[in-house]
Amino acid sequence: MLFEDKSVGLKEYEDFITINGQKLAKPFVEKPINAEDHEIKIYYSSTNPCGSGYNVLFRKTNNRSG
Repeated sequence: MLFEDKSVGLKEYEDFITINGQKLAKPFVEKPINAEDHEIKIYYSSTNPCGSGYNVLFRKTNNRSG
């Protein structure tokens, strides 16, 4: 296990996460709840040819998009 947050029942593993016992396989996209936060992340599994981890899909800084 890579990460655990007991307050929301979240556990992160190399190729999937579990939220309150429900398994979600990687890759998956994380989008912030806050509309002002434009940092969207794509999480990859260890079976991805480029390796595991995440990439930021879109980031907005001040009034500029990146």
